[in-house]
Amino acid sequence: MSLDAASYAALWDIYTASNNTLRPEYVLPVLHHESGFSPAADNGVGYYGINQINANDLARLTGGHTADGGKTWTGGVDPQVYKTWSASHQLRVIVKPWFLGLIRGFTTPDDPITSGTRLYQANYLPNTLKHAHNYDDVLARHGSAFYSGNPSLDHNKDGKITVGDLAEVIRDESESADVIAAIAKAYLVAPAGVQGPLRLGTGIAGAMPFPKDPVTGDDFTSNGDYIPMDQRNQSAVVGGSKGWLIFIGTLGVVGAAGAGLYWLAAHKSHGRNSLPHLFDNPTNPNAGRVQSLLFRRDSGWTERKATLWARQHGYKAAKVDITEAHIRLRQSPPGRYSRLRTQQFGRGVSAIIGYA
Repeated sequence: MSLDAASYAALWDIYTASNNTLRPEYVLPVLHHESGFSPAADNGVGYYGINQINANDLARLTGGHTADGGKTWTGGVDPQVYKTWSASHQLRVIVKPWFLGLIRGFTTPDDPITSGTRLYQANYLPNTLKHAHNYDDVLARHGSAFYSGNPSLDHNKDGKITVGDLAEVIRDESESADVIAAIAKAYLVAPAGVQGPLRLGTGIAGAMPFPKDPVTGDDFTSNGDYIPMDQRNQSAVVGGSKGWLIFIGTLGVVGAAGAGLYWLAAHKSHGRNSLPHLFDNPTNPNAGRVQSLLFRRDSGWTERKATLWARQHGYKAAKVDITEAHIRLRQSPPGRYSRLRTQQFGRGVSAIIGYA
C-alpha cells in the first residue's frame, strides 16, 4: 500500500486547513521518512500508519480512549483496523488534525511552520519549536531519552541532535525518487490560488504554481539561519538548489514523471548549485578546481553551518580545519596544483581555486 490517487487532494486539504502553511512539499518528506508512504506501516513498538501515530493518540483522534498503557481501547479505532485504511483516509481523518493540533498548541502566527524541517521538528519534539530555531540549536543531547531513541539523527556523531540534523533528514528524503514524484503529482492537481516561488513561461507552465525547497521553505536561509516572520519575502525562493529549480521549472512542461526523473538525474550528475561548480569542469584539464572552501567565522559561520552548506552544494565535508578566522573544508591536497587563487562565492564564503 502507498499513496492513492485521492491522497494528493488530501494534501491540499491539509494546506488549506493550516492557513496555507503546510505545503505538500513540506509534508511528503516527513511522511516518507515515517513510513515510506505506507498506511499499513507498523514499527513493532506501538506506532502505526503513514505518519506513525501511537494507539493512544489514534484513539483520542477518533473519539475514544485507551487504558493499560495503550494496550486496550474503549471507542475509537483499533490500530489493526487503522492500518487497513487508505493513505488518503488517514491523511484526512488523522494526519490533518494531528498537524493542526501541533500548530495550535506549539506555534503562533509570528512563528509558523513553513518548511519540512520545522514540520519534522514539530512531529517529534514540538516543545522545542519555541526555543530551537537555527540549524545549530540543540534539540537533544547524548543521554536523554529522545537521543537514546533516535541516535541515527545525530548526523555528525557529536553527541547532540540539532535542527540542522533534522534538515539533513528532510534533504535526503526530498531527493528520493518517490518523494520527487509525489510532489510533482501533488502540484499537477494544485487548487486555484496556490502561490509558488517561481512562474516560468506561458500557458500551463506559466499558470501553475511550483513548490518551494522542502528543507528551507520560508523558514531558513540556505546556511540555516531562521528567518523571522517580519523579514520574509514570501515570493522569493529561500535556499534551494539548482537541481530543485530545474525540477520546478520543468514540472508544468513535461509532467510529473518526466520532471521527477529529470530533476533527479540533474541533481545527481551536475546540478550542484550554479556558481561554485562553474569552476569544476572535468572535461577541461586546464579548468580550475575547488581545493578548499573557506567560511569566515566573523560572518556567523559555524562548523555545522559550513558542513551543511558544503553538502547541499555537492562538496565534501569530511576534512575540517578550524582557525581563528576561518572554517576550512579541504576538497583535495594543495600539492597537486601549480597555482592557487581565491574566489568569492557569497557572504562570508570563498574558495581556494587550484590550477594544474
